[in-house]
Amino acid sequence: MDQKRERELAIRLGQAIAKERARCGLTQGEVSERIGIGTEQVSRIERGMTFPSVRRLVEFAELFNCSVDTLVRRGSDLLPDQEAMFHDILAGMKDTRDREFLLSLAEQFSTHMGGKKH
Repeated sequence: MDQKRERELAIRLGQAIAKERARCGLTQGEVSERIGIGTEQVSRIERGMTFPSVRRLVEFAELFNCSVDTLVRRGSDLLPDQEAMFHDILAGMKDTRDREFLLSLAEQFSTHMGGKKH
């Protein structure tokens, strides 16, 4: 993996961690206290300056009550991971009309951006 791609991955993973932290209503300070690292280290991870270790990913996931997979998929630019995320979004929508609306928006956006028509 080249350095540019590695940097982009670190940024996306950091953003995923920050998003989950915010979803839980936690500050960086609270996260740092609960998992035993400095606030600056949490900040560096969220800004994509450093990669968290697998151990840290597990600690973040436990704290945020999500799976490590969720954090990694949110940070991924791989199509299968993005498809799984889209699936999870749709699966969380109980109303068929809401799912159909979201799919329609995605299809319209794809067509607008030059993607295949379905």
